[in-house]
Amino acid sequence: MKLKVLSIVLVGALFFSCGKKVIATESKKIEEVTEVTLNQNQLEGKRYYDTSCGKCHKLYNPKDYKADQWVGILKKMQPKAKITDEAREQIYDYITASL
Repeated sequence: MKLKVLSIVLVGALFFSCGKKVIATESKKIEEVTEVTLNQNQLEGKRYYDTSCGKCHKLYNPKDYKADQWVGILKKMQPKAKITDEAREQIYDYITASL
């Protein structure tokens, strides 16, 4: 019985300690993106990124990919997100502003 209780406590502690690290990492990523001063075009791109991209999946940190990689990602996702070429370019301007 003591072994069972000890096992449950250890597993709970493991999950709890791992969970805090993930949350802190995500918070740091969000802060990195918001430190950049954006122009009007980039602000519009951020709005599209948050609404069009964020409605289907989690938003990635722009620094996770290089600028040329974002070109391919955005072209692939454009039809799925149903955004215009102009919106895609605004999203690209927003994403690359922090690189």
